[in-house]
Amino acid sequence: MRLYNFYCPGCGYQFPWRERVRHSKHFGLSRKVVTCSVCGESLVLSKRPWRLMIGGTLTAVALLPVGILMGWDSSFSVGAVFWAAAIFAALLLTVLGCFRLRYELVGTANPPLQATAAAPRS
Repeated sequence: MRLYNFYCPGCGYQFPWRERVRHSKHFGLSRKVVTCSVCGESLVLSKRPWRLMIGGTLTAVALLPVGILMGWDSSFSVGAVFWAAAIFAALLLTVLGCFRLRYELVGTANPPLQATAAAPRS
């Protein structure tokens, strides 16, 4: 099993490393709509795993400096252990998001709104 499964869901084309790097925008902090070079479908990274990955990374980076300062004196106080557990949980969310990250086809902007739209009157 690969860490990142970057295949086009329409035609099965596997994106090479160079194209995957080109698809990232703002160091991966924002999702970018890309086009498959084989079938021409519009693709975007799946929302929930991407949010897990970015949110876990940013949380771990935000908690890490305070955790280093708490563990500087090499004491295993209760607060330092809980802080380390919080950092570990954030990193675990990041890894979970990495394993589930995939490309999906770009659909309508708001599918529930499109479903409830009034049908054309005859």
